[in-house]
Amino acid sequence: ATAVASNAGIVGYSGDFFTRIAIFT
Repeated sequence: ATAVASNAGIVGYSGDFFTRIAIFT
């Protein structure tokens, strides 16, 4: 996934769970 998809995950895109971890780590 991408950073954009990661930001969408914050709103409600649970599919990018691992990308959010990568961004926040």
